Amino acid sequence: MRLSLVLTLLGIAAMSLAQEPIQIGQSYTLTSAVLEEDRQLMVALPDSYEEQEERDYPVLYLLDAETNFHHTSACVDFLARNRRIPEMIIVGLVNSEGNRTRDLTPSTEGPNPRPTAGGADNTYRFMEEELFPWVDDQFRTLDYKTLIGHSFGGLFVIHGLIHHDDLFDSYVSISPSLWWDNQAMVKTEAEEFLTSADYLSGHLYMTMADEGGQMAGGGWKLAALLEENAGPNFLWDYQVMEEENHGTIPYRSTRQGLEFIFAQWNWDAKRRALRADGVSAVANYEEEVELLYGFPAPWDRQDMMTAGQRPFDRGETVKALQIYQLVTDKFPDFAMAWQMLAECQAINGEDTAAKTSLARALELEPDNLAATVALRKLETGEDALQIPEAIARQYIGSYELNIGMTIEISETDGKLEFTTAETEIEDLFPLGDHTFYLTSRQAKITFDMENGTARGVRIETPEDQMTGTKN
Repeated sequence: MRLSLVLTLLGIAAMSLAQEPIQIGQSYTLTSAVLEEDRQLMVALPDSYEEQEERDYPVLYLLDAETNFHHTSACVDFLARNRRIPEMIIVGLVNSEGNRTRDLTPSTEGPNPRPTAGGADNTYRFMEEELFPWVDDQFRTLDYKTLIGHSFGGLFVIHGLIHHDDLFDSYVSISPSLWWDNQAMVKTEAEEFLTSADYLSGHLYMTMADEGGQMAGGGWKLAALLEENAGPNFLWDYQVMEEENHGTIPYRSTRQGLEFIFAQWNWDAKRRALRADGVSAVANYEEEVELLYGFPAPWDRQDMMTAGQRPFDRGETVKALQIYQLVTDKFPDFAMAWQMLAECQAINGEDTAAKTSLARALELEPDNLAATVALRKLETGEDALQIPEAIARQYIGSYELNIGMTIEISETDGKLEFTTAETEIEDLFPLGDHTFYLTSRQAKITFDMENGTARGVRIETPEDQMTGTKN
């Protein structure tokens, strides 16, 4: 008893010592000639980054990383895991001491109450000439960039949309300080930009908390200008979150902003729509994703197979066939999709097409017994089930399985049959060498022979193996 207690305590001690830090990102230092200083960066990589070495990722650039990096990385990870947004590389720009106002605010026309302000254009120059090339060199990136900023950072975001609109593809502007310079950005600059821009595309999600005065007024003015002038290719939304204050609004805005930006990409929504409405729900999905984001739609073959299984089980084989056809279009090397497509085609009387689909499934998986059996049935019909009566008699009888179940093997009109106390009679398909196939359970059944009579049986399914002895 004493020894047991000692060992238990030692085990607890070992567990308490086996501690590892939980890491959500990495800090880097980038020396900037443009800003004439070293800048700290916080970078978070997607979970799949190390495993999928051939894959590239869009990049989210985040301002005020010292306060926003943790909740933003958690939000992106959560949404990406649930396939609301794509996985992204997060690059957070930490403010250098005392220089936040300098780096995030544009210059002013009139008297400037903050003498260090006005360096926003220089910060954009730093991003374009130094930060972007460094990120592209260090990491596997796609040419799709999102910018998120709060307060002065939100002002910086709107300034970038108006004056550097070729640098980012989408924007989240959280409680932007549009009061800056007596609302000059929305009173003159935004209107001039929006009315003269020939082609504006991308996404903007802008929010305001319970702020009032010129802050709130600037938001409404910009929203009105966007309503009148943005055009159909620039997707934007403005939300006033009165239950939030200036400090609490970033997290909620980040989540809703990213979901808005990637609403057309959102696989979770498409998955549900595919199940409910069939292929019509995703008719333009791939083209829309490519057009808006410039990278492929995130088709998921298992979700698509599940979407096809539901109408198939309800007897809606035309709807199921269309879904399985879509799976084979998107995943031409997926044998199970070809097999299910063939089953739908056969039920609908399209035997020639079904044979072609099964041949493709067997080309991909030569040992696929279900596809082998289905193809033989199509080629030979009911004759494929026939075996000589003398041979059938070798197998007839009851078999006690090692899982406590009894199976019955019988023969009717030259066909060997399988049943249990819980199941209906089902034909066994002969494969040769005392081996048969049970379609409903995808099971290979092999009889153990002795002196021309079966003495036992072995059953192999995709999930299990069992043996039985003849009673």
